[in-house]
Amino acid sequence: MSMTKKLHNLQTKSENLTLLTLIILLTLVSVLFVTSCAKKKPELTPIRIGWQVAWAVQGQIAQSLKHTNIMELNGLKGGFKGFTYGAPLNEAALAGEIDVGFLGEQPAVSLIARNSKWKVVARLFNTRLAIIIPPESGITQIADLKGKTVAIPFGSTAHRLALGWLIDSGLTPNKDVQVINMDIAEQAGVVLAGTKKKWKGNIDALVSWDPNIAIFQNKGFAKILKYDLGLAVVVMSEDFMNKYPEAASAFLSAYIEAYYYYVINQRTANKWFAEEARIQFDPSILDIAASFEPNMKAQSIKSINVNITEDHVQSMQRGAEFGYSLKLTTVKPDMKTAIEGTLLPKALQKLQESPIDYSKVEVR
Repeated sequence: MSMTKKLHNLQTKSENLTLLTLIILLTLVSVLFVTSCAKKKPELTPIRIGWQVAWAVQGQIAQSLKHTNIMELNGLKGGFKGFTYGAPLNEAALAGEIDVGFLGEQPAVSLIARNSKWKVVARLFNTRLAIIIPPESGITQIADLKGKTVAIPFGSTAHRLALGWLIDSGLTPNKDVQVINMDIAEQAGVVLAGTKKKWKGNIDALVSWDPNIAIFQNKGFAKILKYDLGLAVVVMSEDFMNKYPEAASAFLSAYIEAYYYYVINQRTANKWFAEEARIQFDPSILDIAASFEPNMKAQSIKSINVNITEDHVQSMQRGAEFGYSLKLTTVKPDMKTAIEGTLLPKALQKLQESPIDYSKVEVR
């Protein structure tokens, strides 16, 4: 074989080897690219949630959203902003600092009265509200509050109920009874610094909710004069719903999943709640607060009921009348138009078609 032919054969082999190497490299690059795309996590939609740190039941639901990957499983990235009660949460909502809020019905009505772009999207839970008094107080009925001082978190659902109880007993607020505003977070200090007959600041009665009611009762610091159940709801910004319609519905799916997570992991959720609320008490007290909510007896996620009923709408309408009559709001909203009724059915359908696998829920 001539030298020229040998060189030609060598050149051909070299070219074939180069081509083969190039094909292998391209194949590897393609495989790596496809694998990388497959592993790449989908982009999560951010959603900002306003909740109330020391308010039992909704607090455990919020903690279940915060401490698990339920939000991520629904394509969401949750941001959480805690508040002492509804009034400051409303201010954050009006300032555009949150997208979703966990509120008592009266603060929810007040928010909607001030900005109709906020809507009620689901029921939250039944909350116990009460007038409580020192354990050795001589007060035995609402009428005995005449000439006394009652401290109330103004603008709350409890505010509305308490004033109604006073009026029903023939007492005129701020005429027969001195009614003062007090943040729920201030109540423990007032009770602890008082006596068994009267609390600090010459306060004869407090209007409160759980877990404060259960804690004060359990420690022998207070007794209940009168109580009733109030409605709590989930509200959402219309701006968020319009911008992220799928994420808005996905949040309600996550909310229901977190609700049931709390139901089946109450000890864990109670621990998270107590740690952030910075309240030291017997954990069984939280079971008392939860006992007023029917969902806590749910045997499956399908039993979790967060629907808004006609009775709820009527109750919120009474709240609108109350706020307007006391000049807490300048308008009286029609609460029927404040209910967003399309997101929850979509969320429930999704849960039915693709039920959550709780074995995939991770705690962080």
